[in-house]
Amino acid sequence: MANTTNIIPNKLTMYQRVEGGVWHYRIKLKTGEWYRLSSRETDFDAAKEIANRTYYTADYKEKNRLPQTTRKFKNVAKYALTRLEDELDGGGGKVVYKDYIRTINNYLIPFFGKYDIANITIKLLSEYADWRDVQISLQKNRRKTTQIKKFRVSQSTINTHNSALNRVFDEAMLHGWITESIRPTLLNKGIKSESRGAFSDGAPVPQFEDGMDTAFGLSLYQRSERGSKSLFGKLLQLAKTTYRKWRIAARGSGRKI
Repeated sequence: MANTTNIIPNKLTMYQRVEGGVWHYRIKLKTGEWYRLSSRETDFDAAKEIANRTYYTADYKEKNRLPQTTRKFKNVAKYALTRLEDELDGGGGKVVYKDYIRTINNYLIPFFGKYDIANITIKLLSEYADWRDVQISLQKNRRKTTQIKKFRVSQSTINTHNSALNRVFDEAMLHGWITESIRPTLLNKGIKSESRGAFSDGAPVPQFEDGMDTAFGLSLYQRSERGSKSLFGKLLQLAKTTYRKWRIAARGSGRKI
């Protein structure tokens, strides 16, 4: 460096890359990271004023629990994607991480990408929820048109989107680009996923094999995950097979059935 001047020791330093050129400066953030900027000034006094203003603004933000610096959502999301992919490659990631990666790439970056991560507000999140629902509806209808049937997004889908978004917020907090005080709380107002093929309270109990103990059949029904049709069907079929074998064996031994 042609010229270096410490304005505040170990906190604010000014320097020129080329003598007589533009003054640059770096400030030390709370995270310990040095944040480098250009004053775009060749005059030392004018550059020093800009550097001091930036430093004391960052100091004020830190004292008021605000991020000293911020980044575009798209850039922060790339850090989160890299971390998710590294964990998957290392064998320590969860299968759901693939869903997070898909959600970040297909939904979060296209909507939030141009915004500063520190400017993600509740209002913006609400707008995202409406946009996301339309995008999912378009996919379900398999045609791009405004005349579509709008689907209500399930809670499980929203949980995936919220978890992916939290991964980006976690990355931003790790680097000091947002603070806990401005981090928005994510809500889930989706519909609960309905049990597939579940019996309703008033549904008739299926017919059992002639001669089969009805109480035994009912006990199977009650134990089959609150009437899950698929599990109940498997248990009932097993019971029928066992009962038939028992009848054949009983006849062969001459026992009364």
